[in-house]
Amino acid sequence: MYFKKSELPAYYIGNIHDGNGEILYEEIIPKNNLPEKCQICSFITLEPGQSIGYHEHVDTTELYYLISGEAETIDDSTELTLYPGDMTLTANGQGHYLRNTSKEPCKLFIAAFKA
Repeated sequence: MYFKKSELPAYYIGNIHDGNGEILYEEIIPKNNLPEKCQICSFITLEPGQSIGYHEHVDTTELYYLISGEAETIDDSTELTLYPGDMTLTANGQGHYLRNTSKEPCKLFIAAFKA
């Protein structure tokens, strides 16, 4: 399948898991074309001060790969600062959040899969 960037959906979602702000989602694979176990495959951009609130994954594993900027998260109860090239994998039964505490936007690749 081929997907032309200019034709892919982009939209804002607000207050994700009680986080702050309207976060930009840019689909890489449109939802109706995702492989069976894939739930999301997108770029997201968090402006300074924006966040995705803490949440636990049930029957889902989620990957965050930081492309640009900086973000804070939690991994197995350890708070971390992510830098470009860093990746986290939140497995089924684990929880995490994401927060842009820098002065620049941060952009990530995210993908989530049914466990």
